[in-house]
Amino acid sequence: MRAKSRSAWLSLASYIAALALSAFPLPAPWSGWWPAWVPLLAMYWCLTLPGRTGMVGAWLSGLALDVLTGALLGQHALALALVAYLTLRSHRQVRVFHAGQQAILVGLCLLLYLAVIFSVRYLTGTPPWHWSFWTPALSGMICWPLLLVVMRAVRTRCNVG
Repeated sequence: MRAKSRSAWLSLASYIAALALSAFPLPAPWSGWWPAWVPLLAMYWCLTLPGRTGMVGAWLSGLALDVLTGALLGQHALALALVAYLTLRSHRQVRVFHAGQQAILVGLCLLLYLAVIFSVRYLTGTPPWHWSFWTPALSGMICWPLLLVVMRAVRTRCNVG
């Protein structure tokens, strides 16, 4: 199998896994701390293979996340496309940072993602008023170094690079 088709299959499989993780229920006290897996994965793919899985992959996974969560169609797609665009614009600078510095930028991008979701919900009259709406940015920032290690191992095993 060619490298380009392997990377396409791997990115598709990883987006499906991220969507499955997004649908995974946690107990009530911990549900707000579940990372935003789909935006994390979109940022990962935009940083590692920017020419192969860019804004289109992020937008499509956002539409799938809208359908999966029953959200207003397009809100996650808009937020993910914006995050993917910003990640693609700065991928050369961010790739040279170590994982801790990247995690800070990932946290800021996740805050932007959540701010877009909040804005859309506010405009439609259903804003989330609890502080736990913002916690996936912090948990995603904490999970970023682990995601880098796991995805690097998966990419090496699948010979995608």
